[in-house]
Amino acid sequence: MTDRFSFGITLKHVQEDLAGNKMSAPMLDMGTFYWTGFKTLRFSASISHFGSQAKPEGKYLKNVLDTDTGEETIIETEFEEFSPPTVFRVGAAMDIYSFSGSTLIAAIQLNHPVDDAENIALGAEYLFLKMLSVRGGYKINKSEEDFSFGAGVKVPVGGIHLTVDYSYSFHGHLTNPTWLTIGFSL
Repeated sequence: MTDRFSFGITLKHVQEDLAGNKMSAPMLDMGTFYWTGFKTLRFSASISHFGSQAKPEGKYLKNVLDTDTGEETIIETEFEEFSPPTVFRVGAAMDIYSFSGSTLIAAIQLNHPVDDAENIALGAEYLFLKMLSVRGGYKINKSEEDFSFGAGVKVPVGGIHLTVDYSYSFHGHLTNPTWLTIGFSL
């Protein structure tokens, strides 16, 4: 809308087929980005996976216990509706140090998922000569995730910029995920 404020909307159709149980629903993602004008402070907000109630098609077999007789009966029943995993996020970032092509950026993001506890993500990135970056983050009030770190390089090759990014996250009970991303931009 202006050189300081922008927004975006994504409409999507989500579909799942798990063990023959199909489900589909339309969803919406919306987000805004605002440069405040105070030094390099920027602010953003988004809502992801916003949509109507959904439920899998068909029926399933359910064991029901008769408390009087103690006998189990198997009945066929329909799935219940549930809300999509909507998440509202608010974040801010700012360059806290900048000198001769080197920049240190600090960021904070508040997350409000409808199906889990609210949490906070803190992050920092050191960018050296606009080519090499080192990143780290920590999530507060997340039982499964906590620390993450990564690095990246951006190299001009002819008329394009080649980027290679690596990241690693620590998880409590699951395998620690590792990402390697290769991309280019004009």
